[in-house]
Amino acid sequence: MKFLNLNIVTFLFCGFITHSLLGEVMSPKPKSRPVRAGHIKLSPETDFSKPVAFSSSGWTKFEDVLVGTYDSKWLGAISTDSFKHRWWSEVPSELSVQASAHKGSLLVGFKDGSLWKMDLASGDKLWEQKLDSFLAREPLILDATIIVVSANQSIYALDSNNGKIKWVQSSSDNTDLTVQKTAPVSLHAQSVLLGLANGDVNSYDLDKGDLLWNYSSSNSNDSSRFKDVMGPIQVVGSSMIITRYDGLIESVSLNKNRSVIWKKETFGISDNVLSGGRLFVGTVNGHIIAYNPATGEELWNKQVANSIGSLYVKDEKIFACNSEGLISAINAIDGELLWYDTLSNTVVGKPIELNHTVYFQTANKNLYGYKIR
Repeated sequence: MKFLNLNIVTFLFCGFITHSLLGEVMSPKPKSRPVRAGHIKLSPETDFSKPVAFSSSGWTKFEDVLVGTYDSKWLGAISTDSFKHRWWSEVPSELSVQASAHKGSLLVGFKDGSLWKMDLASGDKLWEQKLDSFLAREPLILDATIIVVSANQSIYALDSNNGKIKWVQSSSDNTDLTVQKTAPVSLHAQSVLLGLANGDVNSYDLDKGDLLWNYSSSNSNDSSRFKDVMGPIQVVGSSMIITRYDGLIESVSLNKNRSVIWKKETFGISDNVLSGGRLFVGTVNGHIIAYNPATGEELWNKQVANSIGSLYVKDEKIFACNSEGLISAINAIDGELLWYDTLSNTVVGKPIELNHTVYFQTANKNLYGYKIR
């Protein structure tokens, strides 16, 4: 399967659409100016050289360390207190997604298809497993089992103690091109929910890997080239909320009939976050829309940028960013734009919280911080 960068898909999706369809490109006035609260250079050499090729995975904070790659050969951990190196480990290639952690250990997927479990304190490799392609999504880490999905949309259940395969299933989705940033797996009771590139959702038995059911839906723009399930599948009580790149939003019962509770259609969706009893959806044409997750009622809809790549919510504040380096802060209650700032490089990975400050990462391995409150 081939992956297409979200920025390229955004251009294909809306680059030639007229202003009559999109509306005029808005330039909302912020309530205040941003105040940067910190600037950390994880790799001054990379910042100085500003390479054209870069890792899109970013660094991750676990306990009191930051973990990430400096280049295609070295993975390291940096103390968040002293910003000195705790350990280095030679690795086979760049990370394919950000590292994950669980109870003192790391799970790290590489572009060559290998998957490592490592000791967080020392960097020692505990076990290694090889997938049919590289790890493409954030894994689901449980005490005894790790669920991972490869770029080929094969889903694996691994023994967390030794990395041995408990079961593996092919999704049977033959889509040959998918958006690079797709939905992580979700858990409901004893089943695993997997969103696919063709817009379907599969449910697998957690213990045995049997396919329990497949859910398929369509919207009025069913001819869309990209229907990928984007952002996490949100499990709300006995229902799941699906958001897709073609703009479809559905709340579906997880009972046997899997009936549609509510359904909405909007512009292409890049991400979603469920927080404070509200569902926030970001679109590729720069809108953030707030919904009541129980009823689908639209609470507010504001355009805050020309495009949105990802959303992050903390303390009634939404942080939206895109790969061009635009960071926006929005009031989660009413959608008011509080401030925006433009960084000097491509934004990668997820934000990092440190000392009541949220840091955004750039491709040249700089962290730019903003106070949460």
